[in-house]
Order: sequence, then structure tokens, then C-alpha cells
Amino acid sequence: MAPVVAIDLVWPMHGIPEVLHLDNASEFHSEALRRGCERYGIRSTIALPGMCIRAATSNAISVPSCVGYMASRGTKPESWVRGSASLDTDTGIISIKIQLESDSTVAGPKGYVIATAVDKDGIPLTTVKSDQIERGGKGPGKAEKHGITKGNSSISIQKDQAGKATKLHVEAKCNGFVHRVWNGKLDDVVKTVNTVVTAVQTAAEVL
Repeated sequence: MAPVVAIDLVWPMHGIPEVLHLDNASEFHSEALRRGCERYGIRSTIALPGMCIRAATSNAISVPSCVGYMASRGTKPESWVRGSASLDTDTGIISIKIQLESDSTVAGPKGYVIATAVDKDGIPLTTVKSDQIERGGKGPGKAEKHGITKGNSSISIQKDQAGKATKLHVEAKCNGFVHRVWNGKLDDVVKTVNTVVTAVQTAAEVL
């Protein structure tokens, strides 16, 4: 039996999600998932092909901050908009991070993040929105290396509202797509073409 390895990692999430927004993958149609959702009172929705969906998430509290995370996924092209936000309840500053990823070479997503501070009774106190960012298709190679764009926003809210906040609801919004081969990096296109040409010429000389 393999040993159990403990990981010293803070995961500022807790609780059971209210709803799971799922894509149409076969594993999300399983009886085990249906029973699990039924047992814990979780609603689940299946997105139609081509739709942007919001991934499952829990709101989290980390004193003196509130932290939240959510992701959206598009299937045409295969792409993601991920967002996280934290609220410093002492200063009233909401820090938002957004990440775009595309697995397509010809197009990528555009999106933004919405964060809503909520009090202990679940009443919204204030809502802020990050700047929208966009990207085209990934460059040659793996998406995690050549297909990711990141952005950050910092927004101040009133300190009395921040002091009442106990949760931070986060929504990552996929707002369409940008058709731009290799994210418009022509230098990469030229470099790759030159590499291919050189390889062909070298192979021809060897033969």
C-alpha cells in the first residue's frame, strides 16, 4: 500500500457548492455524480455544445479577507476564462486576477471578472468589475505555455461595506472570441516558417 503524503497547502475554500455548471463530457452524466448531487442538495446543469459555462465553485472566507474563484469554459474554440478575487476587509481593496487560455491556434477568448461582496445575511453590498482582456489563438506548442494571457485589477470599495463583508461571489465571464492566428504574433509565424524551410533544406542536402 502506497504511503499517504500530507501536503502543507492552504486551500481557502469551504462548504458545499449550490450548483455545478458542467460541460457535456460523458463523466458528467454518470449515476454516481447524480447520486452525489442528490445527497448533498447540489443542483447541476449541462451546457449545450459551444456554450460558455461557469465551473463549480464555493465561496470562501479567509479573515481578514474574502476570497472567491470561478472559471468559464467555451468549446468553440476550446478556451477558458478563469477569475479569482480577494477582498482586504481592512483596506477595502478588492484584488482581481483574470486568466485567459486557448487551446486553438486560430482564436481565443475575451472576458472579465465580476466580484460581489456579500454580508452575513447574503445581501449584496457592492459589485465591481475588472477590465476586459482578450487574446487570440495560442502559439505553436502546448496551451499552458503558449496560450495563456493574464491580467490584474485593483478596485477600492467603501471601508464600511468591506467591514460587513463575509463572502465574495466571483463570476468569470466569457464575453466572446477573438479570431487571431497565434495571437497575432507574426514574428512567431515567420520564425516557424523559417525553421521549417531550414529543416527541409537540410534534409534535402543530406539526401
